[in-house]
Amino acid sequence: MKKMTAILVTLVLALTALCAFAETAATDPLHEHMAKLKEVPYTLSTTEFGPLEPKGDNPDLYVELLGAMIFTKADRKEGPDGEYVVLTFPEENIRFDFFTTTGETNTFRLVKADGTEEYYTATVPEGRASLTDVMSAWYYALADMQGLIAPIEAKMPPEGWVLDSVKGQTWQDDRASLEVFLEDEASYKVRILWSSSASEATEWVYGGTLDEKDMTIQALYVTCDDLTYDEQGNEKRVNRYEKETEAVFSLNEEGKVVITNAGDESLEGKTFERVPMEEKTDAEEKADGGEKADG
Repeated sequence: MKKMTAILVTLVLALTALCAFAETAATDPLHEHMAKLKEVPYTLSTTEFGPLEPKGDNPDLYVELLGAMIFTKADRKEGPDGEYVVLTFPEENIRFDFFTTTGETNTFRLVKADGTEEYYTATVPEGRASLTDVMSAWYYALADMQGLIAPIEAKMPPEGWVLDSVKGQTWQDDRASLEVFLEDEASYKVRILWSSSASEATEWVYGGTLDEKDMTIQALYVTCDDLTYDEQGNEKRVNRYEKETEAVFSLNEEGKVVITNAGDESLEGKTFERVPMEEKTDAEEKADGGEKADG
């Protein structure tokens, strides 16, 4: 599960940076097969759940991510040892093996119907997920859609501010709200939304783990997006940055959530007070820009 979490986190970071790009020419076998996914049967497979058919799956997101990569034929005779994600086209009796071995996550092997092999290396745009991470996230999305991934069984603390937060407690500092979400049994997300006006806001999402000894969330990465809303309420999101972080979220002696090493001067010194549950809706509306302000 931790491996899955790391993969999904990486993919999320890639998606936040995803923008318009010039499509690469489909001159390699993988791009050619991506173009006909909706027309021919295929399966994705790993040793965890075995071959999975795309029941109800829409592959457009993954095709778009793969479309931004350039695949170059590699001069090698064999692949590394270890596991890989397999994309199979049974009607053609061919498969693509995406290696998960460290240092090989942008390499795949084409195994043809006659058993011969070709190797390719992916050039991935800066800041995007690796080839293997994209394919692994796709596989786990299929597994989740088909009910193969068990519901989260949280290793939650018996009490405290983190437990309260995951159950729905929000925290407020002026126009900024703070919420905590459980990503899986060991990973947490802290979302801070700061509304500067009815049509503008900034969102930080920190991902990390819980230190049960002192009930703090130790962040590992953070993404920051600027949000704008038009008169119809449609959201436009522009990524400001994505980076590793050593931010720590904890409860101080006054019962407020504080951030240490926030990594952004806008958040330095902010303390978030507990929002009474009956006032939660009003506070959230304020943080979302529901009340007009003077910027």
